[in-house]
Amino acid sequence: MFSKYHVVVFTEIHTNINDIIAWNKVLREKNISTILTQTLGLYGYVFCDFGDEFKIHDTDGERTNNFIVSDIEKEVNAEDPSKSHIVVFCHEDKWHTFSDESFVKFREL
Repeated sequence: MFSKYHVVVFTEIHTNINDIIAWNKVLREKNISTILTQTLGLYGYVFCDFGDEFKIHDTDGERTNNFIVSDIEKEVNAEDPSKSHIVVFCHEDKWHTFSDESFVKFREL
């Protein structure tokens, strides 16, 4: 049924959670990733199962740090809009240690 997909995303649970767990097991056996996300009023969650071979690559081995975001802007490339990008500015009192292509997690938005 899902053999043509690489990822199956469940956005709401309208059934018993055990049914989702059973689906995840079937999908895992077929090497298909599972993402489950749900919002519950003021909070929500995301569960991801990308299989046993999935690895997170830490490019520098440094501890994660917290920074205060002061602004986020979209810079539009007038010549080629597909090359537009998002620029995140950190509060000036605490300089960040990120490099281009860094992955970040936003919390307490």
